[in-house]
Amino acid sequence: MDRYKITREALRSLTGIEHHLPREWLISEMRAKITAEISQAIKVYTFDLEESIDDEVFYEKENCKIEKGIYRSIKDILNYTIPAWLENGGLSIQDPVLRI
Repeated sequence: MDRYKITREALRSLTGIEHHLPREWLISEMRAKITAEISQAIKVYTFDLEESIDDEVFYEKENCKIEKGIYRSIKDILNYTIPAWLENGGLSIQDPVLRI
């Protein structure tokens, strides 16, 4: 599990020395794969902000016009994540504290 963020430059230097570390392109491919899987498993919904926000002061203050927003259902997120947490030991039925 990642504990610290490092720059691309530092990663390139490390992979030049430590050949067992994954290369930058491999990390990028994995990130794209994870994003695609999450996008397929957890739907993204859209809504009209104009119908949700009637505050003209908000629009004037922000000096912009926002028309659409997106969100993911917390129910969908939990239906996807809880089984994985139970499987890998991050969550236990006997001890309801989540360990990420």
